[in-house]
This record gives sequence, C-alpha cells and structure tokens, in this order.
Amino acid sequence: LRSYTNDMPAVIRQHVKEKLNCEDIAMSLWVASQTQGQAPLLADRWAQEATVITMNAQKTISSNNNNAHLQLRDTCVDQFANVLKLKGTLQTAQYLHEGRRR
Repeated sequence: LRSYTNDMPAVIRQHVKEKLNCEDIAMSLWVASQTQGQAPLLADRWAQEATVITMNAQKTISSNNNNAHLQLRDTCVDQFANVLKLKGTLQTAQYLHEGRRR
C-alpha cells in the first residue's frame, strides 16, 4: 500500500479519487508494472494464469442493465495501462463466470 500511495503516478491516484472507482484496477496494474507483468497474488489460482481477465457474466453490475459501469472500468484499464506503459505487454484470457477457462 505504501507504493500505491507514494510511488504510483499521481494521475492514476487522482482518477481514482475523482471517479471513486477503479482502485482495484489501479492496484492490479500497478503491481503488474512493478513485477514485469506478473499477476498480483490477489486472485484464485486459476486467475493467476493471465494478467488481465475478462469475465463473461450474464448480468451487468450496473443498475438498470446499462453498460456505464463496465465502460468506466474499461476506460480505467486503458488509461492506467497507457500511463504505466503496459499496453501490448499484458497477456489476457477469457473465463466463464464460474471460473472455467474458455
């Protein structure tokens, strides 16, 4: 947490503060940037096989079934990855919502 607070680029911390969202994404990408792209050990074992994981859930987490929350989080991933120079270096994988790899 000390590194997140003191070392992470201020533009990312400011975005999280203003939007009150994406702190989990900021932490994950910050850890990845400090560990040569390795996934943080904050997930189940199956999730450690990829750095960025996309979930295929039937329902959205946003109210009224809109995509605003998902779009906000997608923007966070893109912006943070650009700032941390991770674009193109992160491996991705898709998993079913139950955690099974596609």
